[in-house]
Amino acid sequence: MPMSRNYARTLQDQDQVEHFLTKVLELDYSQLSSDIAYKIIQGEKGVDDSDTQSQTLVNTKFRDRNYKEENKRWALRKQIIQELLTLTRPENDDLISLGNGGALPHSGVKRDSQAYILIGLPASGKSSIAVSISEKFGALIIDPDFAKRKLPEFSNYAWGATIVHDESSEIVNGFANNPKKILSVYETAIQMKYNVVVPKIGSDKYSVLKTCNTYKLAGYEVHLTLVSLFRKDATIRALHRFNETGRYVPLSLIFDGYSNDPCLNYYMLRNMKQNVISSFGAVSSDVPRNQPYKLIDFKGNNPARLYQQQPNNFKLAIS
Repeated sequence: MPMSRNYARTLQDQDQVEHFLTKVLELDYSQLSSDIAYKIIQGEKGVDDSDTQSQTLVNTKFRDRNYKEENKRWALRKQIIQELLTLTRPENDDLISLGNGGALPHSGVKRDSQAYILIGLPASGKSSIAVSISEKFGALIIDPDFAKRKLPEFSNYAWGATIVHDESSEIVNGFANNPKKILSVYETAIQMKYNVVVPKIGSDKYSVLKTCNTYKLAGYEVHLTLVSLFRKDATIRALHRFNETGRYVPLSLIFDGYSNDPCLNYYMLRNMKQNVISSFGAVSSDVPRNQPYKLIDFKGNNPARLYQQQPNNFKLAIS
């Protein structure tokens, strides 16, 4: 489902935005663009106007005119899948676009049937950790955000990520309506037994468990890793990213909608009796800029061990 207004806070006028930034986030935003409040309001209104019927998957209203017709759209989807499966990931995710960049590690993909599920808030640092895991363990990154960046509408609108949400998800995870019989990125990876990294927000523990179970049933060993960052810090980082890139993710969706649920769900799943997830790990990204992330929890042979840098971190993780 696309992002929807299923959370209480609205940011659609100057008073609301100012209160949220200064009182809730306790942020001095004078160092940001002078028109940042206007841009937030514009982004919020764009998201609110982007209902299910605005999704590029099913509707032509916002489709790029070069890819408006269904035949051209299916050709575009097929091209995106092919690129994600055959091209290596560029140094920066922002460089991914149609014709440039894929989801393969530079180290080469391995076929060991290992699934690394990665959960955390938007702007928490999942992307950098996904890359580290991908390169270390030879894993394809299964991420709808990569497909989003290849859909032209993503960069055509400030709220482009919202209107391509459904389409990018199906390109990566599988088409509900598939007259062309095209295999998605996920379906191809499963057939090839590729190691995979699967970034998710993780605000719904049942959705996380369903994803883990899907890979388990496909014969994979499943590992769950949390990228831990409190909602306030993640929201502020998302605001700075919006200020730099112009691409908007609803700030109150992060703060109020997703909240700290990924962290809570990680520990609930860790303590749940189940035979699906074979290892657990948590990494804190609450560190100064350009400083290494910290291991805060692990159980089993989890890739979070990559961030075990000092003896005191190890003691904290098992205390």
